Amino acid sequence: MLPLMFLMLCFVVEIGNLWLARAELETALESAALAAVKEWGAANGASGTLISRQVGQTVAAANFVRGNSVVVGTNYTVATAGNPNGNLSGTFPTANLIFGALTSTSPTVVFTSGVAPSCSATPGTSAGTVLLDASARNALRDDNVWGINFQTPTATTTPGLTLSRVVLNLRAGGDPNANFNLLATAPRISNNAPNRIATQNDVFGISNAALTLTTVGTVRTWANSQVRFVWNSAIPYILTIHFLPFGADTGLAPGDRIRFGARVANIPQNDGDGVGIAATTATLTYAVGGVNQTPDIVVTFIDTNYVGNNPPPLDPDILPNSAPYLLPNAESVPGNDRQSVVESIGLSAPGTSGSPFVVRAQARVAVAPICGSLFGTVIGPYQVQAEATARYDCSTGYPSVIRVDQFVYP
Repeated sequence: MLPLMFLMLCFVVEIGNLWLARAELETALESAALAAVKEWGAANGASGTLISRQVGQTVAAANFVRGNSVVVGTNYTVATAGNPNGNLSGTFPTANLIFGALTSTSPTVVFTSGVAPSCSATPGTSAGTVLLDASARNALRDDNVWGINFQTPTATTTPGLTLSRVVLNLRAGGDPNANFNLLATAPRISNNAPNRIATQNDVFGISNAALTLTTVGTVRTWANSQVRFVWNSAIPYILTIHFLPFGADTGLAPGDRIRFGARVANIPQNDGDGVGIAATTATLTYAVGGVNQTPDIVVTFIDTNYVGNNPPPLDPDILPNSAPYLLPNAESVPGNDRQSVVESIGLSAPGTSGSPFVVRAQARVAVAPICGSLFGTVIGPYQVQAEATARYDCSTGYPSVIRVDQFVYP
């Protein structure tokens, strides 16, 4: 029994040793990522990434794993058009510091290393952000149950930036039966009487005049001077909404919003929750000066669990920029609040992403065993690995550690 007791004691000690080593490594990498992204974002990327990488490297070295300084490489190369952030490699663990942009926040948080981030594409401008929601019962047929809100920017946005098109796809998540049922109830725009939320108009900055129906074969179009709903009964799960300029008005611009009804059928629950449960996608096309920009941005609704009065408790990974716009009140039962939402970080200028600065720090280090040997058998050395990701908030100037669901390289 004595050898067995020694073995068990050694096992427990080494597990604790490894747990502490990994915790120390994660702390070191969080510190490095925060310092690097702060340096990079505060300069709006103007000085490249080398200095920021060296800052991250220095901060990492000031931390210790089981008494040994954490050594990370800069992973730097000269930036090119295809590698705008100058990452030498994306291979773990040799690529210790990887620089990139946050290209999606909901429901999957995506870090893309091949996209150049920017707090502003040009001095004094900022990216457009669009908040979409489906918040109701009754098959989403009422005139104010879907919402598209082009968020008012914290800085002056790119001149002429608009949202020109939104395509809703009920079957993107794999539901084979989900449809828009627009033969039974035509789409309709809210008339602001009454507003869904008393403190803000359902529709602002774009026409909410009555829609006129035009039918060509299986394609039905309901339109007024600025809003056009297009639905093909042969592809009933797709609804396309166009936003048009009219007179001096450029269309759906930052600060504008619209609420409308579009009846659904055969999705789970046929309410706001069902939109997120079915993983409905919205494909957004932005325009600058009336010219559509590429690429389109695809986002996926997420079923929320908000309960109670507005404003809901916003998850920073889902809705980082939504305040002060208020979502409609959710129901009182968690998990059945009849509300799904998604936020899109849009284009800020032609050919740029306007996406937040993000730095990923990752490493693998050797850890010396405490027992050393047992009954003549050498133990260890071991290795532990960890990673941490931090983003820079352009509006506050502060970095924060975030969770990333998907890492895209290059």
